[in-house]
This record gives sequence, C-alpha cells and structure tokens, in this order.
Amino acid sequence: MLTSETKDVLLAVSGGIDSAIAIYILQQKGFAVHGVHFNFWQWETRKLNSNDEIFKKLEVTFNINIKTIDFRQFFKKVVVDEFIAEQRTGLTPNPCVRCNPLIKFQLLMDIADQENIHYIATGHYARVEHDLLQGKYYLRTGLDLKKDQSYMLCYLNQEILSRTFFPLGEYKKTDIYQIGKNFELPISEQGESQDLCFVQPENYTHFMSDYLGENDQGDIIDTTGQIIGQHHGLHHYTIGQRKGIRVAAPAPYYVIQKNIETNTLVVGFKDELENSTFDIDQLNWISGVPQFPYKTSVRIRYHSKLYPAIISELNDRLYQVTTKEPIQSVTPGQYAVFYENDLVTGGGRIIR
Repeated sequence: MLTSETKDVLLAVSGGIDSAIAIYILQQKGFAVHGVHFNFWQWETRKLNSNDEIFKKLEVTFNINIKTIDFRQFFKKVVVDEFIAEQRTGLTPNPCVRCNPLIKFQLLMDIADQENIHYIATGHYARVEHDLLQGKYYLRTGLDLKKDQSYMLCYLNQEILSRTFFPLGEYKKTDIYQIGKNFELPISEQGESQDLCFVQPENYTHFMSDYLGENDQGDIIDTTGQIIGQHHGLHHYTIGQRKGIRVAAPAPYYVIQKNIETNTLVVGFKDELENSTFDIDQLNWISGVPQFPYKTSVRIRYHSKLYPAIISELNDRLYQVTTKEPIQSVTPGQYAVFYENDLVTGGGRIIR
C-alpha cells in the first residue's frame, strides 16, 4: 500500500494515459508529485519525441511540473546498440527487460537523488510488497492480469523496489480510462505501447536492414538438413515465425532455428517447435536465491501461458529449465520469468 510518510515522489511521465492517471492516484494518496520525461533515441529522425501540448495540459490539470531530459545518446548506446549486437549473434532480444533496470529506473533514481527525493514511481501495472519481518521487498503482478507488466520488470532488485511505487497496480485498465475521461484527458496509448519504443512496427524491417544489411542471403533447410529455399537475412526471422518463409509444403513451415555460423535458417512443422528443456543465463533473483532444484512456474514471453517447471543449477552462471509439458517457440534472447502464483521471483535470458 502507498503511504506518504515522505511526501515527495518522482514520477516517470510518458505522455500516455497510464502515467497521467498515476499523477492523480499519487496525489490522492497525499504525495507531492514531480514529473520527469525522458527523451530516448528513435530511428525515425523525422519523428520528434515531443509531448509539449500533452505535458502542458497535465501540468495545468494536476498543478505539477514535468521536466524533460535528453537521454538519446545514452539510450542508443546501452539499449539499441546492444539490441543490434544480440541480433548479429542470432538472438531475438527483448530490450524492454534490459532497459527497465539499466535505464528507466536507474535514471529515475539518479535524478531523484539530485532533487533530494527518495521515492520514484512509474505507470506500470505491477505491485510492490514490503515484508517488514523479513526486511524484503517483493514484486507481484498487477491486479489487472490482462495489463500486468511484471514480466518486463523481472530484473528489478531490492534497491529499486525499496524506492518504487506502482500506483496503477491495484487498478484495472477500464478504471484508468474512466478517470481519464473525468479529467477530459486524451485517451491515448502513446508511450504505453508493447512494441519497441525506438522504431515504429511498420518500419522495423527497414530499421533492421539499415543496421544488419538487406540481402545477406543464405540457405533455408529443413530439419533433415535438405536445402529447400533461400532467405535474405536471418535478422528478418524469429523462432516460431510462420510468415515470410515462402517455401511450398503440404503444411505450413515454421522457423525452428537460426544458425549464424552457417547463415542457415532451419524450418520445420509446428510439432517440431516443441521443447521441454532449455538453458538460461544472466539470472536475477528479486528477493533471494532459491534452493535448487527449484519448483516454480515459468513464462517465456510477455503475457504467454505459465508452465509448471523445475530450475536446475548447471554451474554458477548457467541454469536449465525443465517444463512439465512441452512449450512451443522457446526463443533464445527472450526471457524466462518465474512466478509463484502472483509473486515474481526472478528471471533469466534464454540462450538455447
């Protein structure tokens, strides 16, 4: 529950309806809200990252100040360049999971420290619970499971959680829309998209071609090793993809594997996508390292199904996930996030 023992809180304001209503909820709890908006790098240079009119309306409506800070080059270096580098190795990265602890929350804490503000807040649909007896902070799912964003927050740690409020965690999205209408705010999803924030979905292929080349042609092979076609760049494909293969077959082909060393795309049929074991690294345990083997539930992509699983420790950096039933399209570069009911215990990067 939110308390206002310390009255000041620094809120990340995106320009979308969620962070706008987060201002209202925090103020209702007695907080003095200070707003900050980060300008991050975008591939479309013609698109200005400007929300001046929206921010002016929010400042007048809620009587706050919203500071805009330029972090384009920092974001490009830490998030976008790493995204491109992982694509070159054949991974399908999820930069949002990386961005949250390294960029958004860290920048919020840095700026809050400069302003002598302890608490920070964002418009994520998630909850923080403080166990006074254990002296630990726990990350829980948002009550609106359709909008829950806890998967994207699996790399948060005790330091971040000890300073963080998620004002929307106890609300449903429909409630947020209604509050927005009451204030005659524009009902916009700007800044709240689940797509990459640095390139528009319709421009993704052009963006990737800009950085990784347009015609890096190679063989398409089936799971027996037979050459059945040609691809035009492995970066155009992801595990489980059906469209864009353009090879005739009695049943649809799906991408099974991307082999960077041989520049080959391995395709197969839907049942060949299933896997019940995979390895992960770069683990983050939010509230403490569990005992292994660790019985839990795992989600392999944002809002995907939860699967009962057992996590085994292979060495000090590598772990194996074994699921009770096979999972389709386990994708290297994405993240496996672990849950105990509504509690998020941690997560790691899928590597094979």
